[in-house]
Amino acid sequence: MKANHPKKGGKKQLTLRIPVEILAEAELSLNEKYLLGIDFNLLEKEGYNCYTNKAIGQTLQLHPNLVSKARKQLVNKGFLHKEGRKYYLSDLAQNYLNQNDMMAYIYPWVYQNEQLSTGAKLLYGEYNSISRSQRNYFASRQYSADKLNVSVESITNWTKQLGKEGCLDCYYHKRGYYRNQKVVRTSGFPDVKFLNNEV
Repeated sequence: MKANHPKKGGKKQLTLRIPVEILAEAELSLNEKYLLGIDFNLLEKEGYNCYTNKAIGQTLQLHPNLVSKARKQLVNKGFLHKEGRKYYLSDLAQNYLNQNDMMAYIYPWVYQNEQLSTGAKLLYGEYNSISRSQRNYFASRQYSADKLNVSVESITNWTKQLGKEGCLDCYYHKRGYYRNQKVVRTSGFPDVKFLNNEV
């Protein structure tokens, strides 16, 4: 069952914010990168994350056991530190904010969609870091794969998922003499009329 999509005038929901350098961090799993989206969002608000594994799992469409495992690994790897029931971003994690102001944004109707894998949701964030539903994202599949530290095949599969779920306003290939680029623009809201042009 898909999550409800946001409506204008409705209650504002949390938007995940992830520094683009985190997306490329080889030391982190996809779930760990995904989970940090909440922690970075709360940094300037509460300053800490005290949501339970169950609550986060319901929000991000992850099993609570996967949330628990990812949190433990983030603590072990030095990206989070825990005080009681509160999780704080470490200095190591906050350094990623100082390196580059560019952020990947993942909207509620994307991360709450059960049909999308974690990788597809992170790829949406990468696409959206540049386009923000306003501009096109130009890149080869290899470039996007390198940005997320995954395979080219994963980028292809995840882009298909995003297209099927209406997360992209457009997607096509721009062919040149020396190389091919994909051109992507993310949807600000779901669009079931997405036209799949050679994903």
